[in-house]
Amino acid sequence: MTEMKHVVIVDDDHFVLRTTSFQVKGIGCHQVQTFDNARDALALLAHSDHGVEAVILDLNMPDITGIDMIRCLADQQFPGHIILFSGEDLYTLEAVEKLAQARGLSVAARISKPVDSQQLRQVLLNIKQPAEAILSKPAITRTISKQRLQQAILHNELTPWLQPKIHLINQEVFGVEVLARWSAPDLGNIFPDEFIPLLERYDLIDEMTLSLTRQVIAFFREHHHSLEQIHIAINLSMKSLQQSSFFIALENVLAHYNESPGRFTFEVTESCLNRDMAEVLDVLSSLRLKRISLSIDDFGTGYSNLTQLKDLPFDELKLDKSFVSSVWDNSKSQIILHNSINLAKQLNMTVVAEGIETSQEMELVKQMGVDYAQGYYFARPMPMDRFPVWLEEWSELRYQLFSFVPVQPAFPPETPKRESYRLQVLRSLNILDTHKEEAFDRITRIAQRAFDVPVVLVSLVDSDRQWFKSKVGLDATQTSREISFCGHAIMSEETFLVEDALNDHRFSSNPLVTGEPGIRFYAGQPLSVRGGNVGTLCCIDFKPRAFTEQDKQLMADLAELVVQEMELRLQALSAADQY
Repeated sequence: MTEMKHVVIVDDDHFVLRTTSFQVKGIGCHQVQTFDNARDALALLAHSDHGVEAVILDLNMPDITGIDMIRCLADQQFPGHIILFSGEDLYTLEAVEKLAQARGLSVAARISKPVDSQQLRQVLLNIKQPAEAILSKPAITRTISKQRLQQAILHNELTPWLQPKIHLINQEVFGVEVLARWSAPDLGNIFPDEFIPLLERYDLIDEMTLSLTRQVIAFFREHHHSLEQIHIAINLSMKSLQQSSFFIALENVLAHYNESPGRFTFEVTESCLNRDMAEVLDVLSSLRLKRISLSIDDFGTGYSNLTQLKDLPFDELKLDKSFVSSVWDNSKSQIILHNSINLAKQLNMTVVAEGIETSQEMELVKQMGVDYAQGYYFARPMPMDRFPVWLEEWSELRYQLFSFVPVQPAFPPETPKRESYRLQVLRSLNILDTHKEEAFDRITRIAQRAFDVPVVLVSLVDSDRQWFKSKVGLDATQTSREISFCGHAIMSEETFLVEDALNDHRFSSNPLVTGEPGIRFYAGQPLSVRGGNVGTLCCIDFKPRAFTEQDKQLMADLAELVVQEMELRLQALSAADQY
């Protein structure tokens, strides 16, 4: 049954009036008034006590057009919902909807004629509360001083709430977005749209952001057993990007807690990107050089252009929820959403869809290639101390949300047919666990510059480990062979390529992908010495990317230089044995 009690229908077709009235009454709304001209309907709605909660409006009226009626309803500050229905084309309906919304009216839906009874029924059933409950929210007139805000920050009254971010391929909880909330003992609950502008006005926004960061890090360290792999996204004010002091203060916070910068993403709202980027490029670049991810938040609501996307060091694009929610009945939104995702992929950016509220929306963005999603469908924002409890419940909850098929564990590499001979060649090199050598380090440095990747390794695959003879951009000296990419690469004679590990079933649940260092791209060229693939020259990136045939050829050429050094080593060892 609908919660609507009083509905008005305006249409000059008497048959449409009768059938639509019958449909509306059939779902529990017994007070239905019909009008075959707009002027009489407006006369009723001019009374302040009319009690009408929804108007079903035809755009093609003989006395007053639907557009004129929308203008009149806006002038009367009509507090209810409007349902547009017409035989006009979809683009016209979309334009009229935007006009109504721009004038402050609530448009519940737009329906093409002839009216589909099931669609109308669904629209009315989905209207859960009167629009006036939203429109009449009283303006807050209280005054909050700078000193009161400073006190709130000092005493941690401004607290982090967390909303989970879900990976759509492996259905794991990848991370959280940190949202600021303020519950003041003397002022009650204060909404972010009130206190954030004040913090910016009083130049306190950096202090609040750093306070939230400290609180989150401290809490995650306290619960490190369950939260160790959870990525953290924090919203960043454009004011913070306009001064390098914020970056220095952030570095100090991360250093104090010995926290990895690569665990963090900072989100910048797209509408801010219309500013002069010369002011902020310094801070943005500094953050990226520290391996902190940068996300364009609410993409599609601002005025960013392709040049800004090309020039600024963002590696994540976050689609605004308005695009996702409108794709079902807005063909333009479908086109924009599809092209936005393709654009991000071509720029090697990951894509997040926010505001997901239904399984249909989740499946749609997944099919379109979105990497991560967040929204009420998965979880509402929650107090920070609630998150570990919710995380324990996720293993059960995702069965309900995903039609869940358990993700296969990481695929261990196969064993080469001539494994004993391969290991014999490797050990004859006397190279395992030796010191750095410039001959190999020079090659990895060249490869890093040539391919513009953060990590390049000369990896030697032992019986139960991979050990790194030369490395650029990685602290570790070895990992288990069972989870290694190089263990797979030595099974081939060609470049072993993984362009996006999270979308590859062999690696999507690999701990080197889901945890530190967070591998997304891998290219490994086998090092064949005396007929045995002893290891690889490999490139690693923390974001998806493509690898051309020209790249593969260059990788093979550089790998051949590594092999030549190893052959020289064998010759020297052989000559030494003769003496």
